[in-house]
Amino acid sequence: MQSAINSGLRSYVRSPFIASMISFVIGTVFLSIIVLVNGLPLAPKLTVFTEQPAWIWLGGVCGVIALTTIFIFPKIGSVETAIMPIIGMIIYRHGHR
Repeated sequence: MQSAINSGLRSYVRSPFIASMISFVIGTVFLSIIVLVNGLPLAPKLTVFTEQPAWIWLGGVCGVIALTTIFIFPKIGSVETAIMPIIGMIIYRHGHR
C-alpha cells in the first residue's frame, strides 16, 4: 500500500526523490509525536552514536532504497514491486540457514 501511495505522491511532485523526502519528513514528524506522547527522549545519548558499530545506522539507508521503489512501481506494476522484497527475503533466509 505504501508503494502505491508514494507512487501517487510522485505523480504530483514529479520526482521520486522529493516524494521520498516528503514521506520521510511526514514519518519523522509522526514518530516524533508518538515518542513525545510516550514520554521518551527524542534522541538517544551521544554515546550510542560513538560507541556502537557503524552498520547499525544502515537501516535508514535501506529504508530510503525500499521507499524509492516508487521509481520502478509505475514501470513494472504493483504486484511485481510487492513481490521483489519478499523474494529477496526468501533468498536471504535460504542462504543463511
